[in-house]
Amino acid sequence: MNTYRTAPGNLQSRRGHVFELLRDSPQAVRHQTVAAMLAILLLLPVGCCRRGPASALHFSGAAPDRRLVRQVLLQFPAHFRRSIFATLHVSGHAFNVVGQWTVENSDHFSFAAVTEIGRLVVHFRQSGKKISIQQIAARFPRHSALRLCGDLHLILTGPVSAAADINQLQIQPHDTILRVSSRTGWRGKLYFSGTDGRLQFARWTQGRRVVTIRYRRYNSAGHPQRLILRDQQAHFSMTLDFTGELP
Repeated sequence: MNTYRTAPGNLQSRRGHVFELLRDSPQAVRHQTVAAMLAILLLLPVGCCRRGPASALHFSGAAPDRRLVRQVLLQFPAHFRRSIFATLHVSGHAFNVVGQWTVENSDHFSFAAVTEIGRLVVHFRQSGKKISIQQIAARFPRHSALRLCGDLHLILTGPVSAAADINQLQIQPHDTILRVSSRTGWRGKLYFSGTDGRLQFARWTQGRRVVTIRYRRYNSAGHPQRLILRDQQAHFSMTLDFTGELP
């Protein structure tokens, strides 16, 4: 797998947007983490690392009730303008990017990403059902850009669809599962857990397509600061960190 790495630093995109970067280089932390993971893997028996189905997920703590789940869903922002740092894995290539995600509502948003030295990777906009690819790098497939746009749309519409289907709750000993259907034909299972009732994991299916989203690093406002997305059929995955609000 080819990996395109660049040196971190502040930059201004070719379109004039200012993208906020991580303050410190994460390379040293990454090396320590990889070494620790390898040490653990060498001690594990063969087959223990197989990824289980979504139904095998388990969370600690008490399962949240309907009132708390609804409150959590209503806290998800309907519109925002955020700077991001992300790692995109697309068709065997890895892109470390910084960028901007601007959302007017779940059906109208734009996403722009460049490498840490300012080379454009992808820039697209969705307005209703229309998707416009503004610019794209040669090594970034157009169909992957369209899939990415669809996955971001799913991230935005998921909590909205869940709030509408709040009565479809299944409360278990340590988590609460909400089964939902989106207006675009996706069927989802959303997992909530803990005394704060936070959304931890979502699994969406549409025909043979499967998209999973993990929600991590919630802030005091109840918003996740990290999203980990995997689109299995498209061979696409993304880890996205929100790094700050934009004016």
